[in-house]
Amino acid sequence: AALSILEKNNYIQETLLRPLQALCSFQLQHGAQIRLSKEHLLKNGLYPKPMPKNKRKLRKMELLMNSVK
Repeated sequence: AALSILEKNNYIQETLLRPLQALCSFQLQHGAQIRLSKEHLLKNGLYPKPMPKNKRKLRKMELLMNSVK
């Protein structure tokens, strides 16, 4: 991605991402499931677990929630 930006050539990034996209497509066609990130779930109010009771973990979760808003 950095080389694509430095060279001002989007073709570089597209070329490098093509095998990854093919791999993801292959995996989805053969039973892989799409998983949503914790950030996405928090942002959309879909996070299924209760907030942690541990203060360190709670602080980390609060920072994560604030970063996605």
